[in-house]
Amino acid sequence: MITIRRYKEMIKAENLSMPPRDTVYDSPLHRAAFGGDHTTLQRLLSNPDNLSQIALRNHLGCTPLRLAATAGNDQCLLLLISHGAQVNVVDIKGQTPLFVAVKNNHIGCVHILLDKGADPNGSKDCLCTPLYVAAMQGHAECIQLLVDAGVDVNRSHTQGAAGLNGTALYISFTYRHLECFLILLKAGADPDLGCKSGQIRAEYSLLNAAVKWGDINFVKPLVDFGARVSLNNEVKTKVSSPTEQERTLRASLDLVDYIQYIQSVPMSLQSQCRIAIRECLGMTRLKNINSLPVPKYLGAYLAHEI
Repeated sequence: MITIRRYKEMIKAENLSMPPRDTVYDSPLHRAAFGGDHTTLQRLLSNPDNLSQIALRNHLGCTPLRLAATAGNDQCLLLLISHGAQVNVVDIKGQTPLFVAVKNNHIGCVHILLDKGADPNGSKDCLCTPLYVAAMQGHAECIQLLVDAGVDVNRSHTQGAAGLNGTALYISFTYRHLECFLILLKAGADPDLGCKSGQIRAEYSLLNAAVKWGDINFVKPLVDFGARVSLNNEVKTKVSSPTEQERTLRASLDLVDYIQYIQSVPMSLQSQCRIAIRECLGMTRLKNINSLPVPKYLGAYLAHEI
């Protein structure tokens, strides 16, 4: 987390005044932006004296733009940006306007900020990134927008978290957000990140965790996207009700059959070629996979659309 000392240094570097924390109140610009009062905000910004305070921060380091993004006020956000408000400014926690817009699932604000040059990876001074918080909270549309903007899906998204368990893919699995999980894999998230570098032992891989949890809906995509098959065949079967028991037992039996199959039968040449081609393309070019000079069906297969 960004420290008070670091925050003061940032303020000083930007030639902004920072009154004592207990005396800093929201300005009229702050209040209009947060309240979504576009008319008042427009009137205030027409005054040169107010315009000079467009980057003013309150006691939490929030500019009017940051508060507009927090509240999801698209019109106010556009108005502030059109008058020169910076989109990558951080608050006292290192959170950017994009971060709070993603966290609160304000799709319109996310669109605007990314279109106006917001860094999809957020600030290095924040404890986590926009992508990580979107994956944790299940905001699939936000994840897709960040992916389209070129976010690094394999970045360790929490400071101090090494390897796989600090990635958006891992946290989307932890919170069982399957749609987010699949978007990240299609965007190039490495299912074995951390294992290949030796940071994580194979038995603690995401694939093994998915097997232990016992849901084939997470296990199968990991295998399809090239996760290393080195499995502990422990499948979750503990249940709390007859209905859940029937559902979980069926899923467990399907998973056991699938695990036995992938351990006894080599992956098809077709699947191996898809994995190899996607690795050659690299994460940054995967979004252009459908523009390859190949038959439409093959392009869809490489993009995991079929």
